[in-house]
Amino acid sequence: MFDTFDALRRRCSQQLVARAESGATMAEYALLLALIALVAFTAVQLFGTAVSHLFTGYPSPF
Repeated sequence: MFDTFDALRRRCSQQLVARAESGATMAEYALLLALIALVAFTAVQLFGTAVSHLFTGYPSPF
């Protein structure tokens, strides 16, 4: 009888772990997206004016 309860307890705990891992994956994706957005924003702030001056420094061929 205890073997049945033990098997049921192990099965339920495995299902709970699987659900917890899928929730962590969503949180990881959100953190990764925030990091990418931060890096892109910082790159535009640092290099935006320099790149703009590269294109406006040359006369237009038209």
